[in-house]
Amino acid sequence: LETLFLLYSGGTLSFETGPDNDHTTGNSAGKYIYIETSLPSSNGDRAQLRSRVIDPSCKPCSFNFWYNMFGAAINTLNIYLEPVNGNSSQTIWTLSGNQGKGWKEANVNLVSSVSYRIIIEAIAGNGFKGDIALDDLSLSNCPPAPTPSPPSPCDSDLGVGDCDFEQESCRCCCWQNTFTGDVNDWKRARGSTQSVNTGPGYDHTYGNSSGHYMYLEASTATRGFLSTAQLVSKKMKGVTSSNRCFLTMWYHMKGAGTGTLQI
Repeated sequence: LETLFLLYSGGTLSFETGPDNDHTTGNSAGKYIYIETSLPSSNGDRAQLRSRVIDPSCKPCSFNFWYNMFGAAINTLNIYLEPVNGNSSQTIWTLSGNQGKGWKEANVNLVSSVSYRIIIEAIAGNGFKGDIALDDLSLSNCPPAPTPSPPSPCDSDLGVGDCDFEQESCRCCCWQNTFTGDVNDWKRARGSTQSVNTGPGYDHTYGNSSGHYMYLEASTATRGFLSTAQLVSKKMKGVTSSNRCFLTMWYHMKGAGTGTLQI
């Protein structure tokens, strides 16, 4: 992606393009997001917003939003539905060109048999009069976001022990490679591993090449005595018989030379 959505209030930085105020309040106190197409932005630059994961629903589910596409150099606003299982995204709404002054409303039906995300994409036009703005995004009759789990006795002093390895720093989820007691390291990767006929093709969390996981690359690993790689949690809080702690994980062990996984 080549540009970003900006949070703003009042009129945009360019004249004869963009809204004068937000849609919610209609005055300079309110805020909206938009792409600024003045230099250094160039024709075709894209900005995207991604929603949370939305589960399929038997009830009609829809995405409602307000947009402003005013200006002589307006390009395109796209809405995509992206399945989390790795299937190709599909365009479910698109609009191009100058739509005149003022905010316009759009409502898009969301139909999918698998969990998905909504992706909003604004594309810059050929000139500074191409600002595209959005406000008041909402979902109607869609399954709610999962309720965060209450703190568990597995919580460490630095935070919850849950980890999907999407953060580059493993410190964020309280697991790290050891520096003593082993000679190899776990590696953070996405997509397929370096070797054929072994390892996953994608992560478990997202089920596509955008997600990350940890693995031991056997091709370059030191072999023989103590040829191990250890991933260690932070210190966990104490548990009692009435307040137990469990470790749940997903693993992938495919390949003729696969060794042993131990907890």
